Amino acid sequence: MSVRSPLVAEALRAWMQGDLDAFERALAPDVELLWLEPGEWDCHGRDQVMRLLRRRLAEDRPVFEVRIEDVDAQTLVVSPVRPEDRPTSFDGALATRVRLRDGLIVQLQQYRTRAEALSAGD
Repeated sequence: MSVRSPLVAEALRAWMQGDLDAFERALAPDVELLWLEPGEWDCHGRDQVMRLLRRRLAEDRPVFEVRIEDVDAQTLVVSPVRPEDRPTSFDGALATRVRLRDGLIVQLQQYRTRAEALSAGD
């Protein structure tokens, strides 16, 4: 299976553009969303992940044009094409390392930089 499956690629772009319904279709029931460091922002399970993302969307999170890069057959990294487009007050994740299983997203690990996300498995 290619990481660039239409379902996953469209879901990731939809997530960055605020279309959470399209994103949810690509999530495994046991998906995890893990913040930069373990803590209260970590989510386990599709319902918990979607609850957090809907709350963040309601906070008017900015929309980024994203790049999706293959790392290996089951891993990719999503990051803004122009990191400078983010608000200067934004002190959060700037890249997400995505793991797949059976064509669905099973883990979203947040990183401060694209370089960190790309090299995380090395």
